Amino acid sequence: QDPGATLSTAYLLENAFSPFNTLIGGSVGGSDTDDYYGFDLTAEDSSFNAQLTPFSANADLYLLNSSGTTIASSTVGSTALDSIPSTSLTAGTYFVRISGSSSNTGYSLNLSFV
Repeated sequence: QDPGATLSTAYLLENAFSPFNTLIGGSVGGSDTDDYYGFDLTAEDSSFNAQLTPFSANADLYLLNSSGTTIASSTVGSTALDSIPSTSLTAGTYFVRISGSSSNTGYSLNLSFV
């Protein structure tokens, strides 16, 4: 399923309770420049990690709170690995945003929290 392009249409990750680890594949770019994934944390003080590997063009990685405010980001550039390492999160709703450019690129996204 294609993830949503806004917070309100985000693809919701189910059963995202600690410990959690998943690998997601997708693509961004052209007319679909953003992918959003949402998840609810029920455990207090979970350690969140994310790694984004774009395949053929730049894509950036953002961690957002429930209102869409950026908590952490990685905007390395080109096809380099973007990473948000060991970010402490309390219980609540969060979103991961993958942002591409006018050039299409596939990506691999690894999300985990413990």
